[in-house]
Amino acid sequence: MEFTFLTARMKEICERRASAVAQLGEAAALDLERRLADIDACDNALEFQALCADDLVELSGHRWVLHLTDGCRVELVAGHAKSRLTETGASDWRKVTRLRIEAIGESNE
Repeated sequence: MEFTFLTARMKEICERRASAVAQLGEAAALDLERRLADIDACDNALEFQALCADDLVELSGHRWVLHLTDGCRVELVAGHAKSRLTETGASDWRKVTRLRIEAIGESNE
C-alpha cells in the first residue's frame, strides 16, 4: 500500500527521523516509523486495520485516527483521486490501496 501527505511538513516528519523526533519525541517517532512500514507492507487499508486494530479508531466512514506512543496520533483518509465507496457512501477500505496522512500530532483524547 502507498501513502501520501496533506502537507510537505507532514511528509518531512514521516520521511526524516530527526524531524519526527523534534515534533513527536523519540518514542512516538519510532512508533510512527514502524506504522508507516506496516502501511507499506499491507495490500489494502482493511488489512492495515486488522494489523493495528487496538490502536486504530474510525472517526467517520472516511477517516481513521491511529494512536501512537506518548499521546500522539495520526489521522488517515483514503488517498485516491477517485473515491472507492461502499453502497452506504463510506470508504470501501478493502479497495483502498493508498492512505493520505492528514494530521500528525498530540492526541486530544
